[in-house]
Amino acid sequence: MKKLILLLVVGISLGSSAVFAAEYNSSDYRRAAYAYNHGGRLDRQIDQLERMLSRVRWQIRQYRYRVDWRIRREVQDISGDVNRLNWKYRSGNYSSYRLRREIERLRDRLENVQERLRARTTDPYERG
Repeated sequence: MKKLILLLVVGISLGSSAVFAAEYNSSDYRRAAYAYNHGGRLDRQIDQLERMLSRVRWQIRQYRYRVDWRIRREVQDISGDVNRLNWKYRSGNYSSYRLRREIERLRDRLENVQERLRARTTDPYERG
């Protein structure tokens, strides 16, 4: 009886080690790294949008005495839209097509603000 139990324990331990070895295949991890993931791409696009917004805010702080109140107001509106977009994405309550369109629209608005900021700071009489 003791030999039967010992054989069962040894057989189960050898069988389980083979299962663990089959699960730990390095090619599976390499394949997973190149998997096409829509959620991750949306996450990167939202992060890029937030970085653009932080750059525009920095530019406004840098040129705070020369920035028009309309530009500041538009950046506040864009900031609210980015927060709303981020909340939609984090809650999982979104359509990826609509979210991508909203990201593109906000990116275009931010680029427009950046162009207006550049136009305001390229004064030919300004020394810097």
